Amino acid sequence: MILGVSGLGLYSQFTNFVGLLNFVVPLGLPFSLTKYISEDDNPDIEQLSKMFRSSLVYILISSAIASLILILFSSDISKLLTNEVEYAYYIVIISLLVPFSFVVSLMEAFVRGMKNINLLTRLLVLTSVVSIVFTVVFVLLFGMTGAIISIAGSSVVMLFIYIYYFKKNYPVKLVSKSFKLEGKNLRKFVNLGLASLAIGAINQISYLTVRIIAIDNLGVEANGIYQSVLAISLNYFSLMFVLIANYTLPKINSFKSDDEFRNEINETFRIFSYLLTPLICIIIVLRILVVTILYSQDFTSAIELYKFQFLGDFFKVLAWVAGLWLIPKNRIRLWICIELITFTLFPVLFVVLIKIFDMDIAAASIAYLVANVIHLIMNVFFLKKNLHFRFEIHNAKMFLYSVALLIIMILISEAKVEIGYFVLLPLLALWFIIVSNQSEKKFVKELLIRIRR
Repeated sequence: MILGVSGLGLYSQFTNFVGLLNFVVPLGLPFSLTKYISEDDNPDIEQLSKMFRSSLVYILISSAIASLILILFSSDISKLLTNEVEYAYYIVIISLLVPFSFVVSLMEAFVRGMKNINLLTRLLVLTSVVSIVFTVVFVLLFGMTGAIISIAGSSVVMLFIYIYYFKKNYPVKLVSKSFKLEGKNLRKFVNLGLASLAIGAINQISYLTVRIIAIDNLGVEANGIYQSVLAISLNYFSLMFVLIANYTLPKINSFKSDDEFRNEINETFRIFSYLLTPLICIIIVLRILVVTILYSQDFTSAIELYKFQFLGDFFKVLAWVAGLWLIPKNRIRLWICIELITFTLFPVLFVVLIKIFDMDIAAASIAYLVANVIHLIMNVFFLKKNLHFRFEIHNAKMFLYSVALLIIMILISEAKVEIGYFVLLPLLALWFIIVSNQSEKKFVKELLIRIRR
């Protein structure tokens, strides 16, 4: 791998820092804009234009302030992130480029709120390709400096892509003579924005804290090992988040009755169980191949973390599904409290495991797993308490069988990697036969027939 273990650790620190900026600086307005737009099936375009412009002005102002602060305190921030001041110029580079990503996030939020799935999918694919190409080219040309530039630099190209499709699909005026702060409009969703801002910041600070603890106690190399696992975890988890944020949340925002929420959560739970269980089984069984292809032999010790990290992802996604009702029902304080407990537990458990139990970097993934199990338990508890929710019997069985399959695959693959290769598909097929209903079996059968033709 071009950057190496320590290079990946350094790159991950700055990636996480940019992620923190993306949550904090936009003031949570992109998230709020999505909710505000998706609540109305026939929104007033003129009103949406004013809302978008006022949000954009606030983001531009906060971006300018944030960039100035980053430049003035670049050495201090570099010292905090890496224990070195020599990377201060990376902070300056980020401060100049990251405002473009804030504007992109606002435009993406608008498209998401309009529930235009086809356009959103096209944009996400295009921007993902741009990001990958941008990163590869700049890393090959400029090494670590290119990697840092690519974190936020690709958003410059993305912005032009969004502006093109915006003008093509929506009669929204991005700029007008009355381009001013719309305080009255902004107050309609500022509370939700601040809540999402707080949760996003807590999330990013939690990961950043774990990285700092890992570097201070276990070294840069150990942190690089963990970052290699976390990178895969976050990348495929982002796919799940995209599905939730771009489809489920806009849809559920328009619900009025508790029955609608209960049915949608049960349905979404089932969909994500079908997506997660096979995916995690495949990653765990093929973990050696994954490390070899994506990284190098220097990262082989990361293999030991996979079983904890990706089992934690399973509980994390289902916890998100169980908490879908919190935003539409405006249970903002409860939402913040649950997330705060979860993301505080993560670094605290990590410290306990390495200090008291003298564990290595695997402690980070174990802490992640435990925190997300507790996260799911909390969300299900409040879901039952407030919406009188009950998992449908076939969903409860599906959850138990899915957890059992994941544990079995971990045990088999840990005992003998080669056996895992042979039993993977038969066990997945058996799992599907047990958990699926007749209509799902029929759908898969018809799909296989079409593929064979």
